[in-house]
Amino acid sequence: MNSDRVNPIVIKELRQGLKSRSFMATFLGLQGAMVLSMFMYLAAGTSTTSDLQFSNGFFWFMLGLMLLVFMPLRAFQALHEEIKGNTLEMVFLTRMTAWDIALGKWMALVIQVFLLVAAVLPYLVLRYFLGSIDVAGDLRQLFYQVILSMLLVAIGVGLSAWTSKVMRGLIMFGAIFSLYTIPLMLFGLSQSPTGSPLATFGWVDYAVWLAVCGLVMLFFVEYGASQIAPPAENHSLRKRMMAFGLSGILIVYAAVHVKEAYPVVIGLVMLTPIAVDALCEPLIGIPSLYSKARKFRGLRWLFYPGWASGFLFVTLVLALNFVAAFLIESDIEVLTAALVTYNTLLFPFVLIRLIPVLARKVLASYFILQVLCFMFCLLMVFLDEINFVRDFIVLGHFVPMLGFFVMMVQHIDELLPGLLMVPTVLMVVLTLLKARRPFQQMQVLSKGTSGGD
Repeated sequence: MNSDRVNPIVIKELRQGLKSRSFMATFLGLQGAMVLSMFMYLAAGTSTTSDLQFSNGFFWFMLGLMLLVFMPLRAFQALHEEIKGNTLEMVFLTRMTAWDIALGKWMALVIQVFLLVAAVLPYLVLRYFLGSIDVAGDLRQLFYQVILSMLLVAIGVGLSAWTSKVMRGLIMFGAIFSLYTIPLMLFGLSQSPTGSPLATFGWVDYAVWLAVCGLVMLFFVEYGASQIAPPAENHSLRKRMMAFGLSGILIVYAAVHVKEAYPVVIGLVMLTPIAVDALCEPLIGIPSLYSKARKFRGLRWLFYPGWASGFLFVTLVLALNFVAAFLIESDIEVLTAALVTYNTLLFPFVLIRLIPVLARKVLASYFILQVLCFMFCLLMVFLDEINFVRDFIVLGHFVPMLGFFVMMVQHIDELLPGLLMVPTVLMVVLTLLKARRPFQQMQVLSKGTSGGD
């Protein structure tokens, strides 16, 4: 194959990655773990009291530890190394775009994931001769782990562009926490992989969820590209088009094939990072970014870069998903959950727009405010348990995140949609008032005239 046709970043990162100590340690550690698991299979096979359940769990546990923890942790340094080393300007001189750089980083790590999987295949075959192993179940379990590893690596590449110490600290905390949660989950599921709900999937289910995972992967790669891209590159359009594509696929899948609303709920969880990114986007005063979007006519207001258009985009996408879930379930509780979700997502965003000092570090402020809200909710639940607070349910209507705790501790029927609409309307009105000037600036910029920030 002609290497000139391959993304140069893939070749560069793959050569450096295969020579790195982290990959060698992961590869050798995996080989050692596989050899140890084979000895455990032999010991279980020769014993009259032992079974292969623990050995099977250990095998998938160690493979998952390498694919779902160590490889994503390596991805978390992908773009940060370029930013820290001040080498991005040199790469851009080669006429490569930010998308080429981020995609190349991700593809190089994915190839390394496949190399690790290829090294495990002989042990997978050997297990068949050492005990009664379900080959189809093993291949299915391996497929799940590879897809999940690719997704986590994409997330790692996307978030690796963060330079804020606060944000990177939160991610490292989550990564350390995953060292306990992910392997524990894998150890439990892998002992009986055929008992997984995914074992009942048909080809339609696999096609839909593979398409959804692919869109989520591409979004995080695109997000990483947007963090390192020059200001003149517009990445908002592709990210928001991916959100519409993801919503459309899951809504049709839920309404036509599954006839239940749970795929839409899962889609809303996947849409959360896209929504947060849209709400935290800055307004960039470059006319070319806005004039090119005029061909979309009225829809251009959803795809302009900036938090003002991001607010309209988030509101429309969430409304489409909530309406679809309501039509599928025909339950008023869907409306209640929708209002709580929308208010929770919007509350920190409104505070940032009302308090100028928070707008200096928008994304960090957003996450810090959400963490503070979560801690406040935990405090209120504790005070309610000791009967110190009596208006816990009423307060849940006006403190957005507390509504989720009311649904978990009490019941969703305790929340009244009419009262939940009060903070919703208030936040929407305040946002539209604050967005009036940015919308005017976007209108001026779309005509090819420079505008202020």
